[in-house]
Amino acid sequence: MNETIHPHEAHPIIVFHDLESVQSDIKLDTWPLHISITPFFTLQNVAPEKAIDVITTTAQKHGRVQIKLGEQVMYGPDNDTLVTQIIDSDGELTYLHRSLIHNLGRIGCQFTDLTYALSRYSPHISHKSSNPIPTSIQSINSISVATKLPKIVGANKIILNNIPLD
Repeated sequence: MNETIHPHEAHPIIVFHDLESVQSDIKLDTWPLHISITPFFTLQNVAPEKAIDVITTTAQKHGRVQIKLGEQVMYGPDNDTLVTQIIDSDGELTYLHRSLIHNLGRIGCQFTDLTYALSRYSPHISHKSSNPIPTSIQSINSISVATKLPKIVGANKIILNNIPLD
C-alpha cells in the first residue's frame, strides 16, 4: 500500500475482485469491472496497515473462491442498472464477505451502509458500456483494496493493494 491514507481522513475503502487486473497505486476516473466483496467502510481510529493486515489474513485464509456467472438482471433503486449475477454455489464468497465485515468491524472499521450486505449480499458485476464482462470467470483468485477521494480530486479512485488468494 504505497498511496498514503491517513486514519483521521475518512476516505471510504472497499474490497472487491478486480476483473481488469488494475495495478495498485493507479488513480482512476471510474471503477474497473469488479465484484464487490465488502461495502464501503472508513478506518476511523484504525491504522491503515492494521486494516490491510486483517483483510489479507482473512482473505488468504479463505483462498481462491469458485464462482459462476448467472443471469443478467436489473438492480438499483430504480431497477435501471444492468448486472450479471454471480452464482456462489458453495457459499464461499458469501462466507468471505461476512468474515471480512466481521473482522474489520471487530478492529473498529465503520461500514457506511450495510443495506445490501450480510443476509442481503447479492454478488454481481455491474455492466459498463466500455468494457464487456469476461465470460470465462470461474474463480476469484485475488482481491483489491481501494479508496475513493473527494470528487474534486480528478481521478479520485485508487487501488491501494492487490492481494492474491492462492
